[in-house]
Amino acid sequence: HMGTLRSSSFSALLKVMYDFSKKHQNYGK
Repeated sequence: HMGTLRSSSFSALLKVMYDFSKKHQNYGK
């Protein structure tokens, strides 16, 4: 299903952005 694929892709993107922001904050400190 296209909707499911898009949703799973979106959640994966959020996870990547979350991990990146977390690493960025740790690096800043």
